[in-house]
Amino acid sequence: MLSTEKMRKVSIIIHQRRLKKLLGKLGEVGLIHLIKKEAKITSPTQLNEIIIQQIDLIQELLGKLGGIIQYVPEMPSEIPFKKFKLEGITVDDILDYISSDIEETYEKKNEIEDQINDLKSELANLMKIKRLWKDLLNLNVDFSRLKGLQNIVLVRVGYINTKYTELFRKSLDKFPHLFYEKEIDEEYSIFLLTSLQKYKDDIKRIEAEYHTTIIENVAEIRLEEYQEKVAKIEKIQSLKQKLNQELLEFLSENFNKLLAYKEVLTSLSTILKTESFLEHTVHFVTIEGWIPVSNLDFFIKFCNEITENTALIFVSKKFDPESPPPSKFNNKGIARAFETITRLYGYPNYRELDPTLILAISFPFIFGLMFGDIGHGLMLFLGGGFFYYRKRKEQGTWKNLTVILMLCGIFAMIAGFLYGECFGQHEIFGWHLHPILFNPISDMMAGLKFSVIVGTIMLSLGFLIEAINFVLQKRKIDAALRALPKIMIVCGGVYMVFEYGFQIEAWFQGPIFILIIPALILIFGKMFVHTISFSKILPSEKATGLIGEGLFEGWETFISFISNLPSFCRIFALSLVHIGLTGAIILLSDIAGNIILGTIILIFGHVAVVLFEMLLVFVHSLRLHFHEFFGKFYAGDGKQYTPFYLSTQYHVLEFHITPENNEPQVA
Repeated sequence: MLSTEKMRKVSIIIHQRRLKKLLGKLGEVGLIHLIKKEAKITSPTQLNEIIIQQIDLIQELLGKLGGIIQYVPEMPSEIPFKKFKLEGITVDDILDYISSDIEETYEKKNEIEDQINDLKSELANLMKIKRLWKDLLNLNVDFSRLKGLQNIVLVRVGYINTKYTELFRKSLDKFPHLFYEKEIDEEYSIFLLTSLQKYKDDIKRIEAEYHTTIIENVAEIRLEEYQEKVAKIEKIQSLKQKLNQELLEFLSENFNKLLAYKEVLTSLSTILKTESFLEHTVHFVTIEGWIPVSNLDFFIKFCNEITENTALIFVSKKFDPESPPPSKFNNKGIARAFETITRLYGYPNYRELDPTLILAISFPFIFGLMFGDIGHGLMLFLGGGFFYYRKRKEQGTWKNLTVILMLCGIFAMIAGFLYGECFGQHEIFGWHLHPILFNPISDMMAGLKFSVIVGTIMLSLGFLIEAINFVLQKRKIDAALRALPKIMIVCGGVYMVFEYGFQIEAWFQGPIFILIIPALILIFGKMFVHTISFSKILPSEKATGLIGEGLFEGWETFISFISNLPSFCRIFALSLVHIGLTGAIILLSDIAGNIILGTIILIFGHVAVVLFEMLLVFVHSLRLHFHEFFGKFYAGDGKQYTPFYLSTQYHVLEFHITPENNEPQVA
């Protein structure tokens, strides 16, 4: 679990007529991490042009499918689920079958959609007329009687903003007129204005000044048609609803198939893009990739079955530093959740330990020491458990975070017993809590020393893992003469400070050799080994270079001692912050003067403290691990294992092998 899965490089040489079938099946099992290379074929232009045309057609069909499927966002529960099987000799065979079906469905969908849009347009116009007539009916005027008086009497009907009604009315006082208005909503009123035709231009000018909207040819309107229009609106609405239901039923019946088509097209696009970077000859193709050792036997057997034992399969154990294998995490149980944090820093490279398992212990441990409180830890655990229950059927970052939160809550409760603290107090229901370790407030020096001890353990562990990484990289000299002396320096330095304080004279009376000896090994050790065994060990390195490297390592260790170790004092500092915040909440509750108000302050205050400190402590715990701990041994520059995978939830894709007399060849 402390190392990533072992990988083997596999090369598969097959005839071109079997390529697509093999790629389709490899995509189903999702095991091989493909190595991308520039396509090497006799005439790449011909093959690439065909692939480009096919991918363009696939993108066009996917666009049409997207326009169809958007009407049915979820699988209708009443439609029985089944996988669609699509088969053919070539990609074009499958595309021809799919495209004709998609085109037919797309045209049918568009036909119904056009009818619906036409009805929508007609309905929108009728609704406008309905609104207008409804407003005119509110005026209680028979406009047909005005038809014969048009040459003498000026009749104006329109809408005006209600706040301008009085000003508009006063502006008309200079002309003989009749004016009537009725408010139709919060913003607008409808008005009826009659006057003489000779004042028409003046009245129009006033109407424009107050931004009125005039209904033209009002005398032509037959208000008795209102009910007819209302009936037509209801008829159109019913027809539109019927067409919508028809479209939904049509797409629902084909929804399973449409999802299968979408999945198949995506798979075909992936296969074609993969084919474009494989190494081709006139008749053969080479597929190269990485396979986890645990799956190697199954993979070889699987490939032989698919290719009918016609493929040549080569397995290489060589390690090429220029092209290292991808990294696949190998964690189990709770540790798997902490891969989310490890990924934030980077994937482990193939020749270094995966720190996730250690992180699964150290992260909640340090978090708990900063957050130490039985009650708040319980709240954190219960909160994490609640969200875990909500996300239990999912996989991914959020579910992992709930697991981390629950574990941090458990360690916070443990630290609460060590500090003797629950909800910021030192008793539970009258039972006094005696700190198992120390009380951070009353024994600050113990808290400070404890933080330094934790930091010493973390730094030493980091250097120890660095030594193991050197061994894995076959650099045993570096493990013995670079990593181990650093542990001696850090531990020795902490011992001297704890034992003698900063009394420099006492240091030089003997204890200083605790630091001098490992420092000399770190600076001159490799040079010494190089000198006595020049022809066997590190023949290309010079003494000056080795001394310079040792000095650099020594300086880095010194910096770690004076900067990284004090950083761990934030463990103690944040435990004090926690006590201060909870103490403030309790004090506010006590001075509230009202038991109900005090209880409310207490409840919401503790919730606020937990949420705030959870974020604060999480960030600081991340910093201690990423900067002070990971920085000692973890490069995190590996590449992620991403196997070639094709989703087959809704379809089965089957390529038949091209007949020998119709082999695809590139001239």
